[in-house]
Amino acid sequence: MKSLRTGSAVAFLALTTSAAACGDLYADPIPTTPPAAGSPVVGIPEDPQVSNPVDTRAACGTLRPKSNDPCVNVGQTCEYGTSPDSRCNELLVCEQTTGGPGWFARPWNACSRSLCPDGGRVANLDGTPCTLDAGAGASDADELVCPMSDGFCACTTGPDAAHAHERRWSCQKPDPGCPTQRPLVGQSCFRADLTCDYGSCVFKEGRRMTCNGRRWDTGDSSCNE
Repeated sequence: MKSLRTGSAVAFLALTTSAAACGDLYADPIPTTPPAAGSPVVGIPEDPQVSNPVDTRAACGTLRPKSNDPCVNVGQTCEYGTSPDSRCNELLVCEQTTGGPGWFARPWNACSRSLCPDGGRVANLDGTPCTLDAGAGASDADELVCPMSDGFCACTTGPDAAHAHERRWSCQKPDPGCPTQRPLVGQSCFRADLTCDYGSCVFKEGRRMTCNGRRWDTGDSSCNE
């Protein structure tokens, strides 16, 4: 099991097994079996070599398309799920094939959320020690990202080797005017100048999100040393 920090918006890389636990962004429960098409889902893209471009096209639909369904905008990416951890959500990409453009989903794997605390405020958790399931092969590279009532927390050893620390909860509230929980890639938005940070410089799976006036996409991180 491994985890990869990316400061760029180009990829949602997913590298987790049973130790990567996730929480909900919304009220919908995380399924334990691959979900049917036509409903919000969670999943994990497995291939770390796959890179998905940041696109500026229309917002994604609220319902997940079926794999191989036709699509219009080649390169468009859409994220479906309920977790603040992008590894636990499903990413669909509109790809060109010999038969025309179609939707293709990254391989889906179930995520466990059992290790996440039951909500609460970030101030009550931030900086306190935490552990992952050592029996599942968790290493210092692994993280657990959980939603809180006023933000989000990650059980982490730091964003990278240069900023490593003992495993603890690192929590953050979004900036004023930003959604409490990280928006999904492709989710509709209306402010072209809005950038919201969700732990991009605090933990490995953190993301910075930008609204282009139509939809949310991941943006580049700029972290002070």
